[in-house]
Amino acid sequence: MNDRDEVIDDKTRCEIWTGKRWEVWTVSAAHAHRKETAVRCPECHGPVVLMKGSHNGRNEAHFEHRPSHAGCSLVYKGFSGMRSRHPDAVKTPQTSNQFAFTDYMPDDAAEEIIGPEVDATEKERLMLARVGQGQFRKQLLSRWGTCSVLGCGPDTALIASHIVAWRTCANNMERLDVDNGLLLSPNLDKLFDRGLISFADDGTLLVSGDLDRDDAIALGLRSGMRLRMVRPGILKYLARHREGTNWRDLTV
Repeated sequence: MNDRDEVIDDKTRCEIWTGKRWEVWTVSAAHAHRKETAVRCPECHGPVVLMKGSHNGRNEAHFEHRPSHAGCSLVYKGFSGMRSRHPDAVKTPQTSNQFAFTDYMPDDAAEEIIGPEVDATEKERLMLARVGQGQFRKQLLSRWGTCSVLGCGPDTALIASHIVAWRTCANNMERLDVDNGLLLSPNLDKLFDRGLISFADDGTLLVSGDLDRDDAIALGLRSGMRLRMVRPGILKYLARHREGTNWRDLTV
C-alpha cells in the first residue's frame, strides 16, 4: 500500500512527517524525533513504535506495529497475504511546521544513515556533502560556476543544494552524486529546500500551490526563471523533488 515507487521490504525504515511531506528515514535516525512528530509504517501507514538497536549489535533499530495489522507485509508471520491499509492509519497532520528538526541533524544520526560499512575517508566526504561542502561543493562549482538559475555569484554566497535531500537519498552514492545537486543563491536554496519551488524537466521554474503569488514576487521570483542547463542525470532527482506537491508556472 506504499504510495511510492520505492519498495520498503524491511522494518528498519519508517515514514516520518517533516512538516511538509512524509519521508522515509531509517528508524535509527527517526528515533530521536519520535516525540516531536508523527511516524508510521511505510507500507500500511499504521501506527508504530520505534525500537532502538541494541548496543551489542545483535538487534537492529526497527519498528513494531501497535497494534499489528494482518494486511501489512511487514508484519511478517502475521501477514494474511491480502495487502490493505491499516484501519488506524496515521493521517497527515493538518497543521504543523516542524522543519526546525530537519534543519539540524546530529552527527550521530547522520552516521546512522551513512551506515557502518564505509571507511573513514568516505564518511568524511559524506558528512561534508551533508552541509554542502567538500568534494560535492567543488564539483557543483566546477559544473555551474555561478547560481544554477540566476547566473550570478559570488561563489562564497552560493549554496550547494541537494535536489533529493541528503537524509532521504536511497544510498550514499546519491548523496555524493553531482547530478543530485544545484548551486543556488540563499533565497532560492531556502525555497527549494522547503519544497516551495522546483523545476520542470525542461528547467522551467515551478511554484508550489502553498506559495502565494504576491509572496513569490516579493521573494524575487519572476516568470521566465529557469535552470541554465538541464543534464539528463538530474531528471530522476527533479522528478523525486516534485513528488507530492501541486506545481504551477509562475506568471507575473
